[in-house]
Amino acid sequence: FPITYLIPISIAAWYNNSRLALVLSILMPLGRLSFNIFFWSVPWTYAEAIVNCSIRIVVFCSFTYLLSKVSLQTQELRSEVEVLSGLLPICANCKKIRDNSNKWQPLESYISQRSEAEFTHGICPDCVEKLYGNVLNKK
Repeated sequence: FPITYLIPISIAAWYNNSRLALVLSILMPLGRLSFNIFFWSVPWTYAEAIVNCSIRIVVFCSFTYLLSKVSLQTQELRSEVEVLSGLLPICANCKKIRDNSNKWQPLESYISQRSEAEFTHGICPDCVEKLYGNVLNKK
């Protein structure tokens, strides 16, 4: 039942205790080997049991290494991704946002403080027409 070995190894490796996972990866097959040698009469030779134990140790250690790397990458990605979620109280006129301390901040500074986004400013064609339409029409 190799799955009974993989569950504790997986839990230890996923939660960044790779040393414990490696110890389990080594001790669990050795424990099974010693149980088979001392308490159970098995139909195979001791050499075959030792080879089987060695293969399990290599496979479990490889699994531990890979799973701990995946866990580490997942945690790094979570720390890089900052998502603004929920309802943001925003002024309908000036577009300032109220933060948790009830202070109103410009939209750009609020988002810049909570993410890696940076802002540049420009004017869209509709606003150019609305704001400067009469100047453009004279030229």
